[in-house]
Amino acid sequence: MAHRSRRGLLSLAMLILAFDVSGTLASPTIGNQVKSATFLSPEFVLGPGSVENRYYSNIDFPRGHVGIKSFHAEVIDDSGNPIALHETYLHHWVVAKYYQRRGMAENNDKHKFQLSDYKLARNGGICQGNVLGQHFGLGSETRKTDTHVPDPYAIEIGNPDEVPEGFEEQWLLNVHAIDTRGAVDRLGCTECRCDLYNITVDEYGQPLKPSYVGGLRCCYDQTQCKVQQGYGGARRSLYLRYTVEWVDWDCSIIPVKIFIFDVTDSGKRLNGSAGLGPENGCQVEYNVESCSSANAASDGCIDVKRTSLTMPVSGYVIYGVAHQHTGGTGSTLYGEDGRVICSSEPIYGTGKDVGDEAGYIVGMSTCYPEPGSVQIASGEKLLLESNYNSTQKHTGVMGLFYILVADRTPNPPNFLYSPVHIHKNIKVSTPAVAIVALSGLAMAIAVGLLSRMKKGREEGYQPIMAYLQILKLTGNMVHSFRACLLLFAIIIMASNVSYTRASVKSGNKIKSATFLSPKFVLGPGSVENRFYRNVDFPKGHIGIKNFKAEVIDDTGNPVPLHETYLHHWLVSRYYQRLDVVETNHEQKFKESDHISARNSGICQNGILDQYFGLGSETRKTASHIPDPYAIEIGNPDEIPVGYEERWLLNVHAIDTRGAEDRLGCTECRCDLYNITVSEWGRPLRPDYKGGLLCCYDHTQCKVKQGFQGTRRSLYLRYTMEWVEWDSDIIPVKIFIFDVTDTGKRLNGSTGYGPENGCQVEYEIKPCSSSDTAVNECVDVKRTNLTMPTAGYLIYGVAHQHTGGIGSTLYGKDGRVICNSLPTYGEGKEAGNEAGYIVGMSTCYPEPGSIQITAGEKLVLESNYRRDQKHTGVMGLFYILIADRTPNRTSLLQAPINLHVNMKGSTYAAAIIALFGMAIAVAQQEVVADLSSSHQACPHASRQQKLTAAARSLSHVLSMLAFDVSCTQALLENGNKIKSRTFLSPEFIMGPGSVESKTYYDIDFPRGHIALKSFNAEVVDQAGNPVPLFETYFHHWLVGKYYEHRPSERNFSRNSGLCQGQILGQYFGLGSETRKTATHIPDPFGIEIGNPAEIPEGYQEKWYLDVHAIETRGVEDRLGCIECRCDLYNVTNDEDGNPIKPDYKGGLQCCYVETRCKVSQGFQGGKRSLSLRYTVKWIDWDSSAIPVEIFTLDVTDTGKRLHGSTGISPENGCQVEYAVESCNATNAAGNGCIDIKRNNLTMPTSGYVIYAVAHQHVGGIGSTLYGQDGNIICTSIPIYGNGNEAGNEDGYIVGMSTCYPEPGSVKITAGENLTLESNYNSTNNHTGMHESIKVTTYAWSIVVFIGLAVTIAVAVHSWLKKRREGGYKPVPK
Repeated sequence: MAHRSRRGLLSLAMLILAFDVSGTLASPTIGNQVKSATFLSPEFVLGPGSVENRYYSNIDFPRGHVGIKSFHAEVIDDSGNPIALHETYLHHWVVAKYYQRRGMAENNDKHKFQLSDYKLARNGGICQGNVLGQHFGLGSETRKTDTHVPDPYAIEIGNPDEVPEGFEEQWLLNVHAIDTRGAVDRLGCTECRCDLYNITVDEYGQPLKPSYVGGLRCCYDQTQCKVQQGYGGARRSLYLRYTVEWVDWDCSIIPVKIFIFDVTDSGKRLNGSAGLGPENGCQVEYNVESCSSANAASDGCIDVKRTSLTMPVSGYVIYGVAHQHTGGTGSTLYGEDGRVICSSEPIYGTGKDVGDEAGYIVGMSTCYPEPGSVQIASGEKLLLESNYNSTQKHTGVMGLFYILVADRTPNPPNFLYSPVHIHKNIKVSTPAVAIVALSGLAMAIAVGLLSRMKKGREEGYQPIMAYLQILKLTGNMVHSFRACLLLFAIIIMASNVSYTRASVKSGNKIKSATFLSPKFVLGPGSVENRFYRNVDFPKGHIGIKNFKAEVIDDTGNPVPLHETYLHHWLVSRYYQRLDVVETNHEQKFKESDHISARNSGICQNGILDQYFGLGSETRKTASHIPDPYAIEIGNPDEIPVGYEERWLLNVHAIDTRGAEDRLGCTECRCDLYNITVSEWGRPLRPDYKGGLLCCYDHTQCKVKQGFQGTRRSLYLRYTMEWVEWDSDIIPVKIFIFDVTDTGKRLNGSTGYGPENGCQVEYEIKPCSSSDTAVNECVDVKRTNLTMPTAGYLIYGVAHQHTGGIGSTLYGKDGRVICNSLPTYGEGKEAGNEAGYIVGMSTCYPEPGSIQITAGEKLVLESNYRRDQKHTGVMGLFYILIADRTPNRTSLLQAPINLHVNMKGSTYAAAIIALFGMAIAVAQQEVVADLSSSHQACPHASRQQKLTAAARSLSHVLSMLAFDVSCTQALLENGNKIKSRTFLSPEFIMGPGSVESKTYYDIDFPRGHIALKSFNAEVVDQAGNPVPLFETYFHHWLVGKYYEHRPSERNFSRNSGLCQGQILGQYFGLGSETRKTATHIPDPFGIEIGNPAEIPEGYQEKWYLDVHAIETRGVEDRLGCIECRCDLYNVTNDEDGNPIKPDYKGGLQCCYVETRCKVSQGFQGGKRSLSLRYTVKWIDWDSSAIPVEIFTLDVTDTGKRLHGSTGISPENGCQVEYAVESCNATNAAGNGCIDIKRNNLTMPTSGYVIYAVAHQHVGGIGSTLYGQDGNIICTSIPIYGNGNEAGNEDGYIVGMSTCYPEPGSVKITAGENLTLESNYNSTNNHTGMHESIKVTTYAWSIVVFIGLAVTIAVAVHSWLKKRREGGYKPVPK
């Protein structure tokens, strides 16, 4: 009985364990084969200016119960050639499902529907009737927009249960195309401007409203756009070619619902009306008016259109994409809490090729969130935002958003459901991986032994005794194996459960309460800025999870910002003496009666010490703290004896009703408040024009003469959520950083003042024509901060005022810790007030993914538009830091800690997880060998049977060794990193001079090693870094060569695509060198010194090329660093060849011994400089994975002239190019931005490990796209704003880098990549001469690609080595 009980308990434990493990598995890919077919629409004929906008019923389409996986389409001619958008503009195509009555004869593909004969099967969207009811559809962007539906999801069609009786499923195609050959106004034709079509009535003969100047009602089928007089162009036959991919439906596929949202949707639904009309919500199209000087918007010539939408059902977002027309700059779908659900941005073409047509949107970026990571609740209020450039008017534009939503996430029913390869997609912590591995081991042993015992007893043989004998021989004394096994399974199960409890959402119930502040009364122009102590607040030892606040009137209605501006609200903690009686909320503190309990931030005492606080953005800024984290309060151990914990509230609100200058009042301009002394009676500095010192409590802002407005009672309503504190919760520390912080701390001083670091506010000067900044009218303010403690980022958000355009917190290595952007309102209702910041985007990184070390130097950047002056602005950044990530605390803590500290790739995790499977396979061999030994030799001696069992057990140990060796090869490299710093040969520079030399046989690490990083900077003789505004570091390059004799050098280039030795370097950067991360993550490295690669009789050596320009005293510093030929007085290149007349600047004009023009009379001596470079490396071993270096160039045309290896017009990589200044005739819809793109073919396949761009002054970022349009890497410049080396104002001092999860970003051999480089092309980049060009280096992406990362390759190489050593793996 006891034995049976233990066996039952063991079985129960194993079942529970298997159930728990199944939950960790990722979804399998759909196993059935993807099918594909390409179809053609019916023919349509277009001539210059003509329009096709027809509906074709019963088109060719996959039949049966299937799951659609992707849908692609493009316009082609009758020869099958793709047609460019500048010839035939594809306004849109849509495909919709409907049910046709059986037996209906169709005359032709273009016949009109009879309503009684069909039923439309629309998508899940929310527009009226059949508006936007399609299943598929795009427009000009169709060629470069990803449409695939990821596994295991698909769009279900052909389900017999859904087809009405007597009907059959069919498909309808609508193609809207406009032939713009010879058009008088090509953009006007594509935007369907009514005057160009000479249209005054719509398709149905109804007169158009006078205000309707363009859109779908003016470019319907058979209309004609105005063509240039005398233009001759043939009519031609065209087709829409569409390719559909699908799989046969089965139960493993999860269906998705299609939702199409429209930014014009007002929510109105007229009963019975199903089409477009003023009475219905979804208008589908709208106009963008051109901006003017009178615009009040603070975000430049950008038209921001938003609408609120209600999600009818709940589900998980699987895919998202926007649809916009020319001029669009992006669209975003926000959740109710302000989180970004999906942001989709347009890709503009830059050439004439099909798919890259200049000025047209040729693609839209898409969203593929991790399944289950983005959930929308039923009834959730969504916000859709569509942005267009409004430098010119646009008609008939669209702002649609298409999302796919699944009602569930993959959930395999048990451990054996999914194939093994799914483990590489598991996103769990390493402790969970360890548990899975041990779970497999436990199950293998338990199941195998129990089944073997049962079989053995039936045969009269007890193999368990053989195991016991083996264990005894190895020194393991096991008295009751079944009891130990049961205990082992229970321990694992307990540890697994403890981890689950610690890492998932805290089980204790979230509580919520809403409180009101004390009443405050405001009249037009008046100010409230008071401190209320002992406010209502949750009591006890708890964890705060959320804090929301807003200003309301005495009836509870939210008050909009344009009536009462909420400058800020703050909540701070303090300890009050128990024997002190408080008489009211507003009385002044007695310092001796309280102790401040400030946050962990670094400002001087009393400044920015709050726990919670926001401003105008409070309604639409997410503030929840994710599980298992919380802000701990009420801990009895932290409260001083004789005190109790209490809370202080500060509310700063300004009533702007009737104000003469509403923005000036909210920015506290002193002249509008008529203030010359501070709240404490001290005179204000003459240069202090506005800020907190001018809008203190009871001050009054200037109101329009004669304005009458009543005083009214207001409150701050604040809602809190919290949980009871328990040991599963991880506390977070609060840090508030200030961009005005200089780091100065005067001992004993706790408030504001010039002597203290955190000033909290600052002023933005307006830009002018004399500005030398390279980043348009943008004020960039930065400061360096030191992090006092280590921890993991859990949450981050910025606080800015009107005019703010975003703030970023950077780590020491230049990585982005958090970027927070403002959301501007565009209406009148509370929470969407036009011109005000109504929300800030937030950061919720994966716990443990962003770590900040103690003492790490952070950089805080705050950006404001400065098209006008702003006073009293703020640049704060609020972050929550945890000192640990969720971690199990169980009996298996010790062995699991080994796995916690592993830093392997996902493949290593997969191998660990497969550990148990290896044991299971091997254990089966033990059982099989014992069984076969018994069956073949039933009378064999016990010793013979034990020998057979021991032989099989050796297979177990072999499998174990295999598993461990593979794991070891993929985990973090254990050998020590070495580092050395070298100096280049000295070079002498005086004002205006140029250094451009190549030095051979430089100092460099020797031996067979793996390079891990390379950093460099220019220093003087004393070793001091030299700033860029004195010596501009144009570039440095380091390359490898093999030398036999000094005259015999064989250069060893990288794997890049350029001709000869062009861009063949191994390392190289420019002005950005100091703040650009260059480290290569483990276990990867750049392999050098491999004896097998060095030609016989040669030595491996290294060369250094340094290009520096001394700009002290020059007439035009920007012109000198851009190598403008007129400033260098150069007409011939370095080899004496005449320079082409159209070559205005670049490398050919600033070679060695050239000199840039210096201001007359400037005196500056020559000085000795060197390049100081630091190299880090490790000794090469088999655990390191080599990477290949690819340097790609945006000027590469792909041409390669046989035998030519240098730069010339006949070769592809020109390395540099010119950016022309923009003008009023630019047709691009993206402002004064020069966008240069190029298509490149990847010669080999591999995984991206690291990537960075190189740009010059004026650059605003570069992106590398894959063939499917997905972003491989985006690299953005960091501009300096100071005088010190590494932060030089107006220069690029760093570039952001990409470190994708190893194995997550793959490029295949032959894949067509797109490289895009963006530069600001406003006039102030070109100096005073209109013919001057900005010259740039566009080595725009350096991609290190590590090959052979897969498990299969690792296993293969391990087996090969073992076989060579005489080892034979376990036979299958």
